[in-house]
Amino acid sequence: MLKLQMLAKGESTCRLIFIILFLLPGIIGIRAKEEKTITIFYKINSAVIDSSFKSNQKELSRFINMLERKSVDTIFITPSASPDGKRRFNENLRRQRAQAIINYVEAHRTDSSEVCFVIRNAPLGWNVLADVLQNDCDSNISSNVYCLLRDDKLADTEKQRKLQNSRAMYAKFAKRWLPELRYAKCMVHYKESEVQPNASIQDTIESSSIQVFPDSLSDVVIPQPDTVAYCRELSPWHLSTNAAYWLALAHNIGVVYDLDDCRALSFEGACAWWSNLHKQRVYRWMAAEIVYRRYFKHEIPHQGWFAGAYLQTGLFEMMFNAKNRKGEFGAGGLVGGYSWKLNNRFSLSTELGLGCMFIKYRYARDIDGTLIKQGRSTCNYYGPTRLAVLLTYNFFKNRKVK
Repeated sequence: MLKLQMLAKGESTCRLIFIILFLLPGIIGIRAKEEKTITIFYKINSAVIDSSFKSNQKELSRFINMLERKSVDTIFITPSASPDGKRRFNENLRRQRAQAIINYVEAHRTDSSEVCFVIRNAPLGWNVLADVLQNDCDSNISSNVYCLLRDDKLADTEKQRKLQNSRAMYAKFAKRWLPELRYAKCMVHYKESEVQPNASIQDTIESSSIQVFPDSLSDVVIPQPDTVAYCRELSPWHLSTNAAYWLALAHNIGVVYDLDDCRALSFEGACAWWSNLHKQRVYRWMAAEIVYRRYFKHEIPHQGWFAGAYLQTGLFEMMFNAKNRKGEFGAGGLVGGYSWKLNNRFSLSTELGLGCMFIKYRYARDIDGTLIKQGRSTCNYYGPTRLAVLLTYNFFKNRKVK
């Protein structure tokens, strides 16, 4: 009986020893492969680590503690850049941010052991923003925007152009979500070891190695500190011309200013200055007008149906069959129409105005080349007072990015 008890205890002891020997390497391995991740954010157009920006001070404090207290084996760096701007510049900026992390590590390490830097570039493109918006419960972004961001058939430049058509929505992106993509994540893989305080920084740098996936760091074309990238966005100023005035043999030009995504104000001028005194024919007039338009379709800026009001004033002189009319006129009323976008540069709109026109003139008769005044008169007209087929040219401006 005693032997059986001793055998049972021996068997239990063997099992315990076996379990300890089996689990100990795993426990040690987990300890050796302990990992921590920090995220460093960057300002726009910058690859400089700013400790006062966002949560960088807290993250850098954690980072320094890890570098001082741990023997680091590998640091995985995932740099990123927001999708606005030129892709080539963003790629270079993304790599610059990774290099800034490497420089920061080398400057704060006191350990002479070998460290491997692995750079895994974060993807670029507007589809990345779609993931950010999807994870944000308060984004309140329409399904059309999600479809646009995830459309693989559209290039990033085309997506950005369409997003910039709605300046209010694009401003919301630039303020709230795009800064969240200007970061560099560092995943530190280390194991416990004694720190050698006497190791020099030069020895530390020489013992480090860098691996870049999928790009090679030697291929990086790093711009000069004063290098600035620009992206093209739609300007609120446009030029326009009215085909109806050209049919009336009048030169004309207009300037359109977008008040916001659904309101616009235009200033137009026209002038016809033709005469043939031998045949006693004069066709001269000039006019200036201001038009306010309000677009009903808010999803697509300055496209679709619109309504508004206009005011017009001008001077004229007409003479046919020796009868001369010379005076001034004024008109005002309501306008409505429809606008189409032809391409990135041009848009076409048609509009009709209803209102009233007041005309005041004096009339005379040409007798042997001399105008003989005969009297004055006024005329009031109510009905269609404006017809326009407007061709608008869109300007673009360069905006500094990253």
